[in-house]
Amino acid sequence: MTHEQLSKRTFELSCQLMDLYTVLIRQNELELSTRILKYGLSIRKHAECAVSSTNQIEFSESISLASDMAIQTRYWLKLVQMKHPLCTLNDNCVETLNGIINSLQYMMSNHDKFHVQLYYPVN
Repeated sequence: MTHEQLSKRTFELSCQLMDLYTVLIRQNELELSTRILKYGLSIRKHAECAVSSTNQIEFSESISLASDMAIQTRYWLKLVQMKHPLCTLNDNCVETLNGIINSLQYMMSNHDKFHVQLYYPVN
């Protein structure tokens, strides 16, 4: 997955999570909805930080944090699946999230292929 694809998928997930948040709020699931939104939106934040990183260490840390947030988000989404088994919006989020987690973990294990080092011309 390229940086552009990761950005697109994390944006898609963020939109899905905001829709799910609205549904959960209507069902008075305040704790679950808050956790899902908090961890879910931070995936995109850390993925974007990785893309804009200027060195290998920053890239690795940001990808690792994005992966951690994605795994935590999946945990909260699985709780919603157990409590509301017929919520197809949640199932779509889990499906998208699983693809993102796989990509992030691949990027972590092959970080040297994905990090784009910025080179500034010397005057």
